[in-house]
Amino acid sequence: MSELVPTSEVGLDELQTRIRSVIDGARQTVDRSVNVAMVHAYWEIGQIIDEHVTVGSRSESYGSQLFASLAKRLQTDYGPGFERSNLRYMRQFYEAFDIRDGPRHETTAEIVHAPRGVSSNRLQISVELSWTHYRLLSKVHQPDARRYYLHEAVAGRSSTRELEPDLVQKRWPFDPPSGRISD
Repeated sequence: MSELVPTSEVGLDELQTRIRSVIDGARQTVDRSVNVAMVHAYWEIGQIIDEHVTVGSRSESYGSQLFASLAKRLQTDYGPGFERSNLRYMRQFYEAFDIRDGPRHETTAEIVHAPRGVSSNRLQISVELSWTHYRLLSKVHQPDARRYYLHEAVAGRSSTRELEPDLVQKRWPFDPPSGRISD
């Protein structure tokens, strides 16, 4: 039988630091996995809504009624996060970004050819960004501006607090007249 050897405080500190590193790394992996799954879900929700609204070129008033009714039902089922405005953002996200091959681990925005004649200005998403990043980026109407901000957010590891003022103040090198954002 082995004899117990007292451990010094320095040894315990080092051991604790190593274990904390493993736990923190695992938590970051879980957070990233959840974020990727929710971004995928929001994109798919946007796709479902877009397909439903565009079937038969339904009227604008139908879309407004749909968002209000659907938001009420989804909030009953899942709570906050499915407000009418958030459902609209999900549709905008679907229209602006493409994830049919899943998120890429690249740090650059990549234009992909979208299926079924959808605009080729859709951008591939990055796992580095959160839903809040994509909600903000989806508001940028001009595709070149959206591509620029996406690249800057990923490359600069920008938080949404850092990204939003850039979008509002249109801090990008080209200053296009149609690069405005909307709610």
